[in-house]
Amino acid sequence: MIKIKQEYYTEIQQRNEELRKTAPIPKGQDDFRGKCFVNKHNGVAMLIVGHWVSDKGIVIWKSDAGDVFGGMEIVEHWDRISFHDYMNRGEEE
Repeated sequence: MIKIKQEYYTEIQQRNEELRKTAPIPKGQDDFRGKCFVNKHNGVAMLIVGHWVSDKGIVIWKSDAGDVFGGMEIVEHWDRISFHDYMNRGEEE
């Protein structure tokens, strides 16, 4: 086994994490950055604030609440809403 000094290992981990966070969205996949959604089943709303591209090209989306979702989960269980509607949820009541 190759021994790598901890400082270099940590540096490599940090660089790889940054690359995954800044990688372009693979062709053919939806780009949900900055989009708002409401859950079809329970009415929970979310804003997508970040993403992470895996080594296999799978995009993991991060919401403003810290939850993570795959693209198919969003497509199947969430409806797109406007940012205005997202910001004004609950004010009508």
